[in-house]
Amino acid sequence: MGINLWNYLKDNRVKCVSSKSSKSLFAYGSEEPLKVAGIFAATVQCNNRTLNDIEFVVIEGKGQALLICNTAEQLGVLQLVHNVSESGTIKDKYPECFTGVGKLKSFQLQIPIDPDVEPVIQPMRRVPFNLRDKLAKNQWVSPVVFVPKRAGDDIRLCVDMCQANTDVKRVRHPISTIDELLQEMN
Repeated sequence: MGINLWNYLKDNRVKCVSSKSSKSLFAYGSEEPLKVAGIFAATVQCNNRTLNDIEFVVIEGKGQALLICNTAEQLGVLQLVHNVSESGTIKDKYPECFTGVGKLKSFQLQIPIDPDVEPVIQPMRRVPFNLRDKLAKNQWVSPVVFVPKRAGDDIRLCVDMCQANTDVKRVRHPISTIDELLQEMN
């Protein structure tokens, strides 16, 4: 953990046994060791499980608090699945997560539109009279085509969103690099 978290724990009177250490810790992919401020052992409780004398290393500077794999497994915050097909694994416990493609239900996506932009009314295409009520729910008027679905009387609304998409606020989600993913896994 970083020194800031350690200072916060000290201010809140964490019960621990401190000691000095000559351990060398290295950040992933680094050849320079981290500066170790000290080591302490404490009792950790999570998910109704308690572990005694868990060793924590405090580093100088900023750093995310991490648990080693064994401690995380013992506390029940991490479960490693080596072979999903083996009986008695997580696949047997949650079979619904491993079947079919899946569909997100009871969720309405909200697309962030720039509020300063006026809705655009584009030329309409002819819409069958009995389907106009369904179309009236849309604030923007964009060219649409109704396509009947294979099963039943339901329809699929196909909209040309080229004009509307120009005013959507872009939310960026950069893809993590392999190094970042490996660091998060540690």
